Amino acid sequence: MKRFLILFIFLFSVSGICSAASAMYDDIVVEYKEHDTIQKVFFECKLRSGNLNLRDISANLIIAFNEGAVALIIITNYDYTDQANENISMFCKKTILNIKIIIGEDIQKICQISNLKIKD
Repeated sequence: MKRFLILFIFLFSVSGICSAASAMYDDIVVEYKEHDTIQKVFFECKLRSGNLNLRDISANLIIAFNEGAVALIIITNYDYTDQANENISMFCKKTILNIKIIIGEDIQKICQISNLKIKD
């Protein structure tokens, strides 16, 4: 599963998906089979000119939870606000949804560790 996630992070970071305006619905849902159970992982890319706030991702949280996803991975070029962090932490503690926000510098580190090349 780890290599699978790294591949998606790489594709998001270099394929141009993040260069499109975020006004459109750009969730990617990946289903995989684990122990005879289909698991769903939601990926969302957020291109922002400032920190990601709770309003930017609240709909994604609700949709992923309502769809029975096991994880929501949000990839963004900026950090996220304290309010978003606090509320996401509370949400994680009260649900089974695993939420990970990956910011720009994390993408670079993951790609370096995995020897993945990023276009300039």
